[in-house]
Amino acid sequence: MKQVMITGADRGIGLALCKSFLQHGWRVFAGRFMKDWKELEDLLKEYPKRLTLVDLDVGKSSSVQRAAEQVKAELSAPDLDMLINCAGISQNKGREEAIRTVNVNSLGAIRMVEAFLSLMEQGEKRVFPIASQKPV
Repeated sequence: MKQVMITGADRGIGLALCKSFLQHGWRVFAGRFMKDWKELEDLLKEYPKRLTLVDLDVGKSSSVQRAAEQVKAELSAPDLDMLINCAGISQNKGREEAIRTVNVNSLGAIRMVEAFLSLMEQGEKRVFPIASQKPV
């Protein structure tokens, strides 16, 4: 079974990707930041054996490391096949918010790749055409 880690899975594109991968038989590790959003918990009821919720704040290295450790401990095969970074924020309220936005949107993706790269080294290498809506 193929395995994917998706950040920003609470809503929007991240949540839609979780649903799609689950529908196509993948094991999904869903990085969630907003526990108040219950859509992932509803999805967990539908896919209890293939969906794992991972508390995650990509803006904090310690949170990313904890997430990587959790995923490594719960992988059904030794390697992760794919990492999808969807976590992001959009704030236009001054300098501090701009710094926070860069920290999450840019540096967060780098943190995730650094923490998860060793888990993906033996995973299956695939390239999905942009036009494809169905994971292979």
